[in-house]
Parts: sequence; C-alpha cells; structure tokens
Amino acid sequence: MSLSKNSEIPLTDAIEKSGAVLYTSTDEKDYALTISKAKQGDADAQYEVAQLLFMLGKMKKERQAYKEAQHWYDSASKQGHVRSLYMMGYLCDKGLGGNESPLNAFSYYKLAAERGFSDAKNKLGRMYEEGRGVAANMEFALFWYKQAAADDHPKALFRLGVLYLSGEDVPKDSQKGLSFVRSAAELGHMGAAEMLRLMQKKDGHH
Repeated sequence: MSLSKNSEIPLTDAIEKSGAVLYTSTDEKDYALTISKAKQGDADAQYEVAQLLFMLGKMKKERQAYKEAQHWYDSASKQGHVRSLYMMGYLCDKGLGGNESPLNAFSYYKLAAERGFSDAKNKLGRMYEEGRGVAANMEFALFWYKQAAADDHPKALFRLGVLYLSGEDVPKDSQKGLSFVRSAAELGHMGAAEMLRLMQKKDGHH
C-alpha cells in the first residue's frame, strides 16, 4: 500500500526546511533540488528521498518516515527503478510502513531479481526455501541462490555452502559446500569465516 499524492508529505517538507540533518553540509545544498526533482517524477531523486526517510525511520523508529519512504519507493518502482522495487519488497517483508505482506514482498523481489538485482535474487532463494510468500520449492530456491552467488553475493554463497555441507534438502556434497563457504568468507561473510575456523580447529584435533 502506498500513500496517495494527497497524503504527501509533511515529513519530507520538514526535512527539506530543516536542512536534511542526515546529509553532509555539501549534500545539504542539493537536497531541496533533489526533492523538487522527486516531485517532478525523477525516479533516481525519488529513491534518494526515500532512502533518507528510510534511514530516519530506522534511526528514530519513526513509522511515519517509513510510510513516506514507501510513497517515494512506490513512485520510483512504477518507473522500473530496480533498487526501489527491492526496497518495496523489503518494506512489505518486514511490515514497515504498513502491514507485513510476504506475498507482496515476493512479487517485488521477483521484479527486482529479474532485472538483475543480487540482493533480490538472494531474498527469492530464501523465500522459496522457507515457503514465505510462495509455495516452498527447493529447486527454485537453489536456482535463485546460485543466481545471486554468480554475482558474488556473500549470503547466497554461505547459504549454499551450509545446504551442501549438511545435505539439508539437497544431496550432500562436502567439496562443493566447502567451496561455497570459502568464497563467502573471502568476500567478508563473518559466519562463513567462523565456520571455516571451527572446521580447521576440528581437523587439527585428528
């Protein structure tokens, strides 16, 4: 659910007047122009405004900020703005700015994933694995995890590693699993690095 044009946008205007407190002094000078562009329909500007409002919501637990962020993400997503499609999915997934809706989250994530957005591919993998917003389907979960892993997405690589090492819902393949975990660790995934450390410690005791 997005806000109508008529419900716009006291908080956005307040941020504009206050000088965009989350921006640096250099960015501040451009913020009024960004809002102006957003109101004229510029998708990138709409996304920037939405991101600021989202950060404000996150920092201050401000529900109205999430609602207004959703308004701008929605406007940009209708123009095919990929990051906005993903963020619409995230808001629906977490119930921020409105009611939680895994079904709507899945739809937005899928649109973003089909446009190549790696985080959305990973989210689709998880939703197919867990059966959230869509019927559980491990074949589709692996497909989307692997799509994200091909983009070097650390979380997708780690999840594939865990699945293949454990044989959980997939044929066990320790060599493949270890390769995925190592790749995730090399990309900075802390859970993967910790798993490798524990595995090496265990091997050292034999």
